[in-house]
Parts: sequence; C-alpha cells; structure tokens
Amino acid sequence: MLNVTVAGGSQKTRIFKTPQATFEIHDHPLGTEKTLGIILRALLIRRRLKNYDAVITSEYFACFAMNLRLILTQCGSRHVTIGLNQSRKILKTGLSLIDAATDHVFRRSDLFFVHSLHEISLFRKLHRIASDKFCFLLWGFDLPEIRNDRFAGQSENMLCMIGRNNRDIETFARAVDGLKVAAILITSRHNAIPADLPANVQVHMDLSMEDCLSCIKNARANLILVKDDRRGAGHITAVAAMMLSVPQIVSDARVLNDYFFDGYNCIRAAMGDVASVRLAIEELLANSSLGDSLAENGRDYASRWLTHRAVENRTYAVIGDLLAGRAVSHIDSSWEDEAIRFRTAARR
Repeated sequence: MLNVTVAGGSQKTRIFKTPQATFEIHDHPLGTEKTLGIILRALLIRRRLKNYDAVITSEYFACFAMNLRLILTQCGSRHVTIGLNQSRKILKTGLSLIDAATDHVFRRSDLFFVHSLHEISLFRKLHRIASDKFCFLLWGFDLPEIRNDRFAGQSENMLCMIGRNNRDIETFARAVDGLKVAAILITSRHNAIPADLPANVQVHMDLSMEDCLSCIKNARANLILVKDDRRGAGHITAVAAMMLSVPQIVSDARVLNDYFFDGYNCIRAAMGDVASVRLAIEELLANSSLGDSLAENGRDYASRWLTHRAVENRTYAVIGDLLAGRAVSHIDSSWEDEAIRFRTAARR
C-alpha cells in the first residue's frame, strides 16, 4: 500500500496490523504544501502504482492529481482519500464542461474518508460523488511534548481561539469585549482582522503547533467559532483541547457536531450570535465545576475515540474490507451508539 502525504519527512516502510489483516505501508511524503507543487509531485511520483493494492492520499489537490494519473495510466489500483477539507480555492471554474471533467477525476477515488458526517453532503454536492463512497472518520491526534510553554502564566482568565479556516473572528472579538479576560487569537496572515479590536484581544499570526498547544493548555476555555457550515473546521484544536483537559465553547455547527455534545464536553453557542457566545463565556467563568466537568468528559471522550491509534485502527479496518470485497462500514456503529446516547441526554 502506498501512502502519499503532503508534509515533509522521509520515505519509509512500516507494518500495520489489524485483527483481520497485516498491511505493508510505503510512506511517500511530497514535501510541499503549495498547490501547484502538490499536483505536480503527485502526478510525477516515481512509483509504479500498479504494484500497490491501494494508494492513499490525504489532501484535496493530491487526491485530484493521483486520480488523474490513475486515469491516464489506466491503473486499476484502489485509491483511498483521507480528508478533503480545503482552506484554499477549490477546483471549480463555473464552466460546466471543465467542472464536469474535474468532477469525473475526483470520482475515480474508490473511497473517501471525511472528518464529519456533514462533509459527506458537502463534498457529494461539490463534485457529484456517490454517497456510498464516503466513510466517516473522526480526527485522530496524539499530543506532542510541549517543551516551550510560551503562554504559561499569562493570565488566570485567558481564552483562546486558534485556526485559519472559516473562523468567526468578529464574533469572538465582540463577545469578549469588556470582559475581564485575556482573549488570545492565533490565526493566519491571510485572514482579515477587524481594525477596531477590543483592548483585551491579542492577535498572533502563524504560530507553531507547540505555541498553539501551549495557548490551549493555559486557557480557561478554547473557543471554536465558525462563520458557516459549508466547510469542515476546528477538528485539530477541538481534539487537542480535549486531550489537554480544557473546556470548550463551540458554534452550533454540523461540521463540529460529531465531536461535541452540549453540556457533556462543551457549551454550544448559536453561530454568529455574539450574545450567545458571551453568555457561554460568562457561565464558564462563573462556574468552575462546570468547566471541570466539561474538561474531564472531553478528555475521556478523546482518549477512547480520538487518538491516532484509534483512528488508524478504524482506517485500516475499513480499507481491509474494501480490498477484500467485504461491505464497508460507513459509520463506526460503536461510536454511533455512544453519540446517540449523548445527544439524547438532557443538558441540565
């Protein structure tokens, strides 16, 4: 099996075992995050794809390029794509013939893993992909060691919002205005920052993962506020905050609903509603036992479902079923049973 990744690193071979099968996986990093570089390197990858039972890609443009190569070379290897979230421009021109050709290329993938159930409908509509090609896969993350604790001791009442994709910066800023908190915003230089930010909002651009984790670790709460429901967002910071035992306030958005259960591991706030977000912040600051409960439940949920190992087990079990011609489990039934239980429980 060939695993094509975007990030840097070295090529290596590893073995992964599930109860049903043993996989030999050849990791091949493309070593670039630039769109054109991803497409060219995936197209020109120096591997004979027909030698692999399956090729795995984990990025939108890498998926497109690998599918194009598989089509052009008439290679029959299976192609599995893990994650299609895209903060940059998508491959849509508005020209029907070109868009139809692009959609055809995307549909060459045999299976798509997406990180929220709502993304199934989003990407199905975007590239006209059959719904039975999608599987839901929670985001997996293992906390690295935080050696440089940059935000330690900054403020007893520190809140944070971190991310570049679809974050509602304006609602965050207006909700904390006048509160006795230090509100830390970590985002990208590509995002528009309001000119009239409140005095208690500090903005940091393009910090390292370690600095972002330090910020979450030292915060009273992590906020994930999104502008809309049209893109997946916030999954990395969501999982990291749970593992760091930090309570969270999140938008009531379908792209987040598979990770958060109101009153169990978060407080939900209406999307774009400043008053709702502010009320959630005030409730959390005034009720330390609520924060402790949300943090403990979040850590428990993450330890069972959101570790890298748990997600890899699910990933390769499904791929094994695909390669063996067995029926693919589109949703993990054990997780689904637990999610239903949390959703049906009354918040208070």
